Amino acid sequence: MPRWRIPLGVLPEIPWPWPPLIVAIAGLALLAGSTRAEPGAPAWPAPAASPACKGVSDDASTADTVRWTVCEDLSIGMIDGPEAYRFQRIRGVLVSDRGEIVVLEAGDGTIRVFSPEGTFVRQFGGRGNGRAEFQTMIMGVLKQDTLHVFDLAHRKVVRFDLEGRLIDTVRLPLAIFDHGIILRADPLPDGNYLLQSLMGCGLPLNPERHNRRYLLLLSADGARLESVHSAPITPEAKLDAQDFWQCIRAQQPYGRYPRAGVAPDGRVAYGDAERFEIWLYRIDPERPGLGEPEAWIRLDRPVVPDTAADRSAAREPTLERAAALDARARGYARAVRDALDHDDGDPRTWSAYLDLRFDDAGRLWAQRPRSPADRDSLWELFDGDGRHLGTVAIPVGLDVQTIRQNGIYGVVRDEYGVLYVKRYRLCDPPGRATRR
Repeated sequence: MPRWRIPLGVLPEIPWPWPPLIVAIAGLALLAGSTRAEPGAPAWPAPAASPACKGVSDDASTADTVRWTVCEDLSIGMIDGPEAYRFQRIRGVLVSDRGEIVVLEAGDGTIRVFSPEGTFVRQFGGRGNGRAEFQTMIMGVLKQDTLHVFDLAHRKVVRFDLEGRLIDTVRLPLAIFDHGIILRADPLPDGNYLLQSLMGCGLPLNPERHNRRYLLLLSADGARLESVHSAPITPEAKLDAQDFWQCIRAQQPYGRYPRAGVAPDGRVAYGDAERFEIWLYRIDPERPGLGEPEAWIRLDRPVVPDTAADRSAAREPTLERAAALDARARGYARAVRDALDHDDGDPRTWSAYLDLRFDDAGRLWAQRPRSPADRDSLWELFDGDGRHLGTVAIPVGLDVQTIRQNGIYGVVRDEYGVLYVKRYRLCDPPGRATRR
């Protein structure tokens, strides 16, 4: 089976290179001179020091909420210039304790390190079959200045120090038919990893495992990989492509799948996004499953219906990109559109949130869905106790990768297809905004 015929249900979030037509259909292109950072940037609100409470719910009678805006203060990337500043496929942006910016460039398999001001410092790794080389770099995590880089093709984690010296290589007991596609990895305080994976709609043969998202616990030595939790992804539509039935997951705004994020202290935020409820767990390697939650967060946000216009606006840009490719790609794109139009999917409401992330201070960030007309992507911000601090407005188009040291780091692709690493910081005192 050609690699591009892996079930389309896994494609919208697969983090490695696919043929251009699949990239266009799945809408994977989100990533994007160097400018100096301004000193004295405002800091985010300090998190509470006390342990998480049993439950926090915001006051539904409150008429407004604190809202922050952010300003760009760093951009790394060039249309033309030194190769270190030109990116093809960024698979992660990480920030060290020293403020160095680490960019995982899957195009040539290199790890590029930049100063806090955006100046290129060094690179290591590369494409190949050696212990410190990569074929399919998919993601990385940074813990105490040790860089962990995942390679799907070689099924390994390569660990470096930030000077580029190889520490070790750990083989992974991963099999796509058993564990699906690994989408995200987070380190736990005990040295283990929490992986998020996606099982497609056509494989494995057991239909009970189709179209599900998994939380997997991987031991630090790579010897043990266990399923912690799984939940279904909804909705799905059927696409008959070249005599091969495939599932395609309906794209946002109405797609549903569980989200998870890991805090620096090991707490796991988890929710299904049906409503704005988030549960906090501590995973015990000796205990099966997620266990009992130690806290929950509930935010009063209305359920917003999504309209036919919303759905059309969300899918047409990817179809337009496919139209610029060859006839085969255009035919495939039409099949995708027809399948989605035929099976509109339920529920007919937006997800309550699209992403969960913790910053280095233990604050939880939850990304709200947006309509295609919105200029900002709104993130709800909570302190370590789960109390709602306010809303942060981040420019649409920024694929957020890391939130550290009062900076929001992400990737932007401009109108010419050029990728840039961007950093945003708080740019004004908190304002007041009508809750929406």
